[in-house]
Formats: sequence, structure tokens, C-alpha cells
Amino acid sequence: GVFAEDKEVVFYATMRPGIHDFIASLHPHFEIVIFTAARQEYADMLINHMGIHAFVDKRFFRDDCVKNANGHLVKPMQQVRDDLARVILVDDSLVAVSKNPENAVLIPPF
Repeated sequence: GVFAEDKEVVFYATMRPGIHDFIASLHPHFEIVIFTAARQEYADMLINHMGIHAFVDKRFFRDDCVKNANGHLVKPMQQVRDDLARVILVDDSLVAVSKNPENAVLIPPF
């Protein structure tokens, strides 16, 4: 579990079908970065549990996000790399990619 305010919280999660094989197939050719709006403790636990940690080169979390005018979390891709010409962000949230929509590949929520 994850501790929140000194209390252990148990989470249940289901992996998106094919995600492990997808990331494993990309890793030899690309730098893999996880940028999530989740808290680090929770995200690290999931990444490690999913068995993809060996393929992940960098991790960014909620504290790395910025809030837009409406208070929603946005992922600023300049934190990943200065030159965004070869960066894509796969996400299910149009708001999360709103700082760099030209780098976004939107997918359906799971």
C-alpha cells in the first residue's frame, strides 16, 4: 500500500492490455519517460508492480506538473527535454497535454 497522511491506503489497478509489450518493444529504440499526474509514492509502486521499471529511463510526477488557469494539472514537456522535436506524449487527457498539443498522441481512457 501507499501511505497518505500516516495511514496506509491499498489500491487496486489493472494494466492496459498490451502495455508491457508495447513499452518493452519501444525501449531499445527510444528513451521511455513516464510523466504522470499521480503522486510519486503511488506511481512508483505501480510502475514497479507492472514490471516496466527496467524500461523506464526517467519519471516525472504530480509535483512536476503545473496548474492551468482552471487549476487542472498540465504536463510541461520542456521538463523532459529542451528540444521537443523528437518527443511525443501519449495521454488520455487533452488538458494534461495542453501546453504541448503538437507533441500529443491522445488515446482513449482505460
